[in-house]
Formats: sequence, structure tokens, C-alpha cells
Amino acid sequence: MGLLKFLAVVFLVILAIRLIGRLILPLLGKYAINKVTETMRERQESQSNGNKIYQDGDVTIRRKDEGKNTSSSRDEEYVDFQEID
Repeated sequence: MGLLKFLAVVFLVILAIRLIGRLILPLLGKYAINKVTETMRERQESQSNGNKIYQDGDVTIRRKDEGKNTSSSRDEEYVDFQEID
């Protein structure tokens, strides 16, 4: 009797998992896709307007103008390395 009860519970659990997989997961997938699409659309619109979006944790690297070189080749020091046997 205990084995039949166990098998019935396992069968019902498997049936519930399949039901959740067929009904609820597609709805969650559509919600996630719509949310990502909306976020990407907002970012694209803000970038086309010239506004930059910076969120917490973003890293920005600012480089100096390439035309202005602070060190010239005359200031650099040449180091001659020799092999040690």
C-alpha cells in the first residue's frame, strides 16, 4: 500500500511539473523578452539623442587626445640589456 501511495505522489509531482512547464514558463519567457526589448529600446533612443546611460558599476576609461603626446622620443631613456651566461 505504501508503494502505491509513493508512486501516486511521484506521478502527481511529475504531472504538476509538466503542467507548470507548458503553461507558466512560456508566460515568464514572454515577460522577460518584452522587458529586455523595452530596456534595449530605451537605451537606443537615449544614445540616438546623445545622452549616455551610466548605471552603478560602469567603468569609464578616458584617454588623452592622441594628437597631444606629453612625452617625446628625446625624453625616453634607452636601456641596453646584456645576456648573462
